[in-house]
Amino acid sequence: MLKHKYPHFDSNVHEIKSKIATVRTGHHCKFNINYHIIWIPKYRKPVLKGEVKDVLRTIINGICYDIRLNMLALEIMPDHLHSSKIVDFGVCSEIFDF
Repeated sequence: MLKHKYPHFDSNVHEIKSKIATVRTGHHCKFNINYHIIWIPKYRKPVLKGEVKDVLRTIINGICYDIRLNMLALEIMPDHLHSSKIVDFGVCSEIFDF
């Protein structure tokens, strides 16, 4: 029913400065940890607009800054949001508090 109402996340639209497939290295390891989070309000109600959208963007950016996540993209549509993040190996244990 709402499948084609809003355009879905398109990585070509965003100017992503770091590539998702980049392998990072630690002292004794190599890793590539990425998260693509899709969040949908109950019953997919279109409540993520206007001031709610701005406050939500500020909260998500603040949480990512606090736990040292690199935000690749954040796209908020009225009935859902897409968020792509890169995680460094040292903060993997903190991601589950997010």
